[in-house]
Amino acid sequence: MILDEPIVMATDYLLAAAMVVMGTRLESKKERILFFAAALTALIGGTRHGFSSTIPPLPLEVGWRIGLASFGISSWALATYVMPIRFHIFFSIKLGLYLIGLCFIGIFEYAIGNYAFDVTVATLVVLFRKPRNWVFLVGTAFTALGAVFLRSPWKLGPLPPASLFHLTELAGCYCWYRAMKTGDLGPLTSSTEEGISQA
Repeated sequence: MILDEPIVMATDYLLAAAMVVMGTRLESKKERILFFAAALTALIGGTRHGFSSTIPPLPLEVGWRIGLASFGISSWALATYVMPIRFHIFFSIKLGLYLIGLCFIGIFEYAIGNYAFDVTVATLVVLFRKPRNWVFLVGTAFTALGAVFLRSPWKLGPLPPASLFHLTELAGCYCWYRAMKTGDLGPLTSSTEEGISQA
Protein backbone atom coordinates (compact mmCIF):
# COMPACT_ATOMS: atom_id res chain seq x y z
CA MET A 1 0.00 0.00 0.00
CA ILE A 2 1.33 3.43 -1.01
CA LEU A 3 0.80 6.21 1.50
CA ASP A 4 -0.24 9.61 0.15
CA GLU A 5 1.61 11.86 2.61
CA PRO A 6 3.64 9.58 4.90
CA ILE A 7 5.62 12.33 6.65
CA VAL A 8 2.55 14.42 7.43
CA MET A 9 0.75 11.28 8.60
CA ALA A 10 3.67 10.37 10.88
CA THR A 11 3.82 13.80 12.54
CA ASP A 12 0.04 13.80 12.97
CA TYR A 13 0.20 10.39 14.66
CA LEU A 14 3.11 11.57 16.82
CA LEU A 15 1.03 14.55 17.91
CA ALA A 16 -1.93 12.29 18.67
CA ALA A 17 0.17 9.91 20.78
CA ALA A 18 1.77 12.77 22.71
CA MET A 19 -1.62 14.34 23.43
CA VAL A 20 -2.92 11.04 24.81
CA VAL A 21 0.12 10.66 27.06
CA MET A 22 -0.22 14.21 28.38
CA GLY A 23 -3.97 13.85 28.82
CA THR A 24 -3.64 10.73 30.92
CA ARG A 25 -1.31 12.60 33.31
CA LEU A 26 -3.77 15.41 33.97
CA GLU A 27 -6.44 15.18 36.63
CA SER A 28 -9.39 17.42 35.81
CA LYS A 29 -12.10 16.39 33.37
CA LYS A 30 -11.77 19.59 31.33
CA GLU A 31 -8.01 19.11 30.95
CA ARG A 32 -8.49 15.59 29.69
CA ILE A 33 -11.19 16.62 27.23
CA LEU A 34 -8.83 19.25 25.85
CA PHE A 35 -6.00 16.79 25.18
CA PHE A 36 -8.01 13.70 24.21
CA ALA A 37 -10.18 15.64 21.75
CA ALA A 38 -7.05 17.14 20.20
CA ALA A 39 -5.56 13.65 19.98
CA LEU A 40 -8.61 12.41 18.09
CA THR A 41 -8.32 15.31 15.67
CA ALA A 42 -4.66 14.52 14.99
CA LEU A 43 -5.40 10.81 14.60
CA ILE A 44 -8.15 11.45 12.06
CA GLY A 45 -6.04 14.08 10.31
CA GLY A 46 -3.11 11.70 10.01
CA THR A 47 -5.33 8.97 8.60
CA ARG A 48 -6.75 11.40 6.05
CA HIS A 49 -3.26 12.52 4.99
CA GLY A 50 -1.99 8.97 4.71
CA PHE A 51 -4.92 7.20 3.11
CA SER A 52 -6.98 9.84 1.27
CA SER A 53 -6.69 7.96 -2.03
CA THR A 54 -7.55 4.62 -0.40
CA ILE A 55 -10.52 5.38 1.84
CA PRO A 56 -13.85 5.84 0.01
CA PRO A 57 -15.00 9.49 -0.23
CA LEU A 58 -18.03 9.24 2.10
CA PRO A 59 -16.31 7.71 5.15
CA LEU A 60 -13.31 9.95 4.49
CA GLU A 61 -15.51 13.04 4.63
CA VAL A 62 -17.51 11.82 7.65
CA GLY A 63 -14.29 11.10 9.51
CA TRP A 64 -12.95 14.53 8.59
CA ARG A 65 -16.06 16.26 9.98
CA ILE A 66 -15.71 14.26 13.20
CA GLY A 67 -12.09 15.39 13.41
CA LEU A 68 -13.10 19.02 12.97
CA ALA A 69 -15.78 18.56 15.62
CA SER A 70 -13.26 17.20 18.12
CA PHE A 71 -10.98 20.14 17.27
CA GLY A 72 -13.75 22.53 18.31
CA ILE A 73 -14.45 20.55 21.47
CA SER A 74 -10.76 20.76 22.37
CA SER A 75 -10.63 24.55 22.06
CA TRP A 76 -13.96 24.86 23.92
CA ALA A 77 -12.41 22.88 26.78
CA LEU A 78 -9.42 25.23 26.85
CA ALA A 79 -11.55 28.39 26.91
CA THR A 80 -13.97 27.15 29.56
CA TYR A 81 -11.10 25.78 31.63
CA VAL A 82 -9.69 29.24 32.30
CA MET A 83 -12.88 31.33 32.09
CA PRO A 84 -15.20 32.14 35.01
CA ILE A 85 -18.24 29.85 35.08
CA ARG A 86 -20.63 32.66 34.13
CA PHE A 87 -19.04 32.79 30.66
CA HIS A 88 -19.31 29.05 30.02
CA ILE A 89 -22.82 29.32 28.56
CA PHE A 90 -21.53 31.65 25.82
CA PHE A 91 -18.78 29.25 24.80
CA SER A 92 -21.13 26.27 24.96
CA ILE A 93 -23.61 28.02 22.66
CA LYS A 94 -20.77 28.96 20.33
CA LEU A 95 -19.59 25.34 20.29
CA GLY A 96 -23.12 24.18 19.43
CA LEU A 97 -23.33 26.65 16.53
CA TYR A 98 -19.88 25.56 15.35
CA LEU A 99 -20.91 21.89 15.36
CA ILE A 100 -24.10 22.70 13.44
CA GLY A 101 -21.99 24.66 10.96
CA LEU A 102 -19.89 21.57 10.32
CA CYS A 103 -22.91 20.02 8.63
CA PHE A 104 -22.51 22.63 5.89
CA ILE A 105 -18.86 23.74 6.10
CA GLY A 106 -16.12 21.13 6.09
CA ILE A 107 -13.03 23.20 5.41
CA PHE A 108 -10.09 23.43 7.81
CA GLU A 109 -10.15 27.26 7.74
CA TYR A 110 -13.55 27.17 9.45
CA ALA A 111 -12.17 25.03 12.26
CA ILE A 112 -8.99 27.09 12.57
CA GLY A 113 -11.01 30.30 12.89
CA ASN A 114 -13.08 28.82 15.72
CA TYR A 115 -9.95 27.44 17.40
CA ALA A 116 -8.11 30.76 17.08
CA PHE A 117 -10.98 32.62 18.74
CA ASP A 118 -11.08 30.26 21.73
CA VAL A 119 -7.31 30.25 22.15
CA THR A 120 -7.13 34.04 21.88
CA VAL A 121 -9.77 34.54 24.57
CA ALA A 122 -8.14 31.98 26.86
CA THR A 123 -4.75 33.60 26.33
CA LEU A 124 -6.08 37.09 27.14
CA VAL A 125 -7.57 35.76 30.37
CA VAL A 126 -4.24 34.22 31.37
CA LEU A 127 -2.33 37.33 30.22
CA PHE A 128 -4.27 39.66 32.53
CA ARG A 129 -4.31 37.25 35.45
CA LYS A 130 -2.04 37.91 38.42
CA PRO A 131 0.41 36.26 38.55
CA ARG A 132 0.76 35.55 34.83
CA ASN A 133 1.46 32.00 33.75
CA TRP A 134 4.26 32.60 31.25
CA VAL A 135 4.56 28.92 30.36
CA PHE A 136 0.99 28.97 29.05
CA LEU A 137 1.68 32.16 27.09
CA VAL A 138 4.77 30.60 25.49
CA GLY A 139 2.56 27.67 24.50
CA THR A 140 0.19 30.05 22.75
CA ALA A 141 3.12 31.63 20.93
CA PHE A 142 4.12 28.19 19.65
CA THR A 143 0.60 27.45 18.42
CA ALA A 144 0.53 30.81 16.62
CA LEU A 145 3.87 29.99 15.00
CA GLY A 146 2.38 26.67 13.92
CA ALA A 147 -0.42 28.50 12.12
CA VAL A 148 2.20 30.57 10.29
CA PHE A 149 4.03 27.41 9.22
CA LEU A 150 0.79 25.85 8.03
CA ARG A 151 0.07 28.71 5.63
CA SER A 152 3.65 29.15 4.46
CA PRO A 153 5.60 27.48 1.61
CA TRP A 154 8.54 26.75 3.94
CA LYS A 155 10.01 23.31 4.36
CA LEU A 156 12.63 22.04 6.80
CA GLY A 157 14.48 19.25 5.05
CA PRO A 158 11.89 16.55 4.37
CA LEU A 159 9.30 18.19 6.64
CA PRO A 160 6.48 19.92 4.72
CA PRO A 161 4.56 22.88 6.21
CA ALA A 162 1.86 20.64 7.70
CA SER A 163 4.48 18.65 9.61
CA LEU A 164 6.10 21.84 10.90
CA PHE A 165 2.62 22.86 12.05
CA HIS A 166 2.20 19.56 13.90
CA LEU A 167 5.56 19.81 15.64
CA THR A 168 5.11 23.40 16.77
CA GLU A 169 1.58 22.54 17.97
CA LEU A 170 3.13 19.72 19.97
CA ALA A 171 5.56 22.17 21.58
CA GLY A 172 2.73 24.58 22.34
CA CYS A 173 0.48 21.92 23.82
CA TYR A 174 3.35 20.66 25.94
CA CYS A 175 3.72 24.16 27.40
CA TRP A 176 -0.02 24.24 28.11
CA TYR A 177 0.29 20.83 29.75
CA ARG A 178 3.13 22.06 31.98
CA ALA A 179 1.09 25.14 32.88
CA MET A 180 -1.88 23.00 33.86
CA LYS A 181 0.31 20.73 35.96
CA THR A 182 1.17 23.70 38.20
CA GLY A 183 -2.44 23.78 39.34
CA ASP A 184 -2.90 27.58 39.08
CA LEU A 185 -4.46 27.77 35.63
CA GLY A 186 -8.03 26.74 36.43
CA PRO A 187 -11.16 28.93 36.41
CA LEU A 188 -10.85 32.40 37.84
CA THR A 189 -11.68 32.95 41.47
CA SER A 190 -13.16 36.17 42.77
CA SER A 191 -9.71 37.32 43.85
CA THR A 192 -8.16 36.79 40.43
CA GLU A 193 -11.12 38.49 38.77
CA GLU A 194 -10.43 41.47 41.02
CA GLY A 195 -6.84 41.46 39.80
CA ILE A 196 -8.02 41.59 36.20
CA SER A 197 -10.40 44.48 36.84
CA GLN A 198 -7.60 46.45 38.49
CA ALA A 199 -5.01 45.69 35.76
